[in-house]
Amino acid sequence: MRDFLMATVAATTLLGGSLARAADLPQKMPPAAAPAVVTEQPFSWSGVYAGGNIGAGWSNPTLTYSPTGTVWGLNQLGFVGGGQLGFNYQIGHAVLGVEGDADWTSLNNKSGLAGGQQTRLGTPFVTTAAGRIGAAFGNWMLFAKGGGGWVDNTATLYNAAGGTLWTGSHASPGWLAGGGLEYAFGRNWSVKAEYDFIGLANWTATPGVVPGDSLKVSREFQAAKLGFNYRF
Repeated sequence: MRDFLMATVAATTLLGGSLARAADLPQKMPPAAAPAVVTEQPFSWSGVYAGGNIGAGWSNPTLTYSPTGTVWGLNQLGFVGGGQLGFNYQIGHAVLGVEGDADWTSLNNKSGLAGGQQTRLGTPFVTTAAGRIGAAFGNWMLFAKGGGGWVDNTATLYNAAGGTLWTGSHASPGWLAGGGLEYAFGRNWSVKAEYDFIGLANWTATPGVVPGDSLKVSREFQAAKLGFNYRF
């Protein structure tokens, strides 16, 4: 019995020493977790936007007075500025959208004297409504637009002494074609350069200077503009 107890004590002491030495050994660290991968969303042109524009507008109208057949030609150049509102939807590299804009202009000049009379033609306001199609490459977009335009015309007929014989106004409708380049910086702001051409229907008015007379205005309107947009 005494030998059995001594053997048990020796075995217990040996086992305890082994466990203590095992506890002192360096422990293997668990593998480090892989860093999270953050995927940046690609830029998209989709959304509603609004902005402003500024630039130059020009036109080369002719005014014909009947029954005398007197013709006046004008070269108009002036300031254009206003705002636009639109919507884009991007599918792959294609961007489809609609846009409307309204611009004030300073085009307003008087013709030289012809046939004892002279005229003044002004363009106070221009509005357009168009569809847009674009090709997007990241933050750059090349676009074309087409639709309709309305140009507010004012015309005045003067006699040789400078007195007003007739004055009137008319919103001439026409077709619109244009295009440009737009660049987005950040997620919401973009800048653009754009050219627009509006081919207008003739405006024929009856001034009433003499019975049966008329004044025909034939013209087009062109504009080159720089603008900015904020996408909501």
